[in-house]
Amino acid sequence: MVQENGDQISWIKLRDPEETLAYMLDAKIIDTENPANSLLLRKPTQQVEHGGGQKIVVGDRSYKQFRRFIDDYAAIVQGDYVKGNQLPHPHDEVSIVTDIWLKIEGVPAKFDKMLLQADFYQLIDSVPTNHRVATSDRPVFGKGNLW
Repeated sequence: MVQENGDQISWIKLRDPEETLAYMLDAKIIDTENPANSLLLRKPTQQVEHGGGQKIVVGDRSYKQFRRFIDDYAAIVQGDYVKGNQLPHPHDEVSIVTDIWLKIEGVPAKFDKMLLQADFYQLIDSVPTNHRVATSDRPVFGKGNLW
């Protein structure tokens, strides 16, 4: 895609977060006035057509992480964070990506492309706890009746 469309196709500047942010601002893919309208969210969710196809689904983990970043950056620009105690508290849940896949079959086709999230909780002596040990979220593949 870079050969076909030029360098603007890649907004990530390797090993340079400052340059990456500067590029995103120059390219206007972050909207600090209306963060939900940012192209950084709208293009990968196919709310705006682009050649790369759908990369994330509104509401999935990746979407939430990008949205949190954009909202926080907008709050900084707007002056909403003046003191350290105004910053959001970090999540105490740790996320580790694995190559383990969960497959659910028999999902009705009417749920095609809808986001489905499955959460798994720890059992102690056959009693469920509030401690989530795994989660996954993906769109349903309705034609195949699976997730």
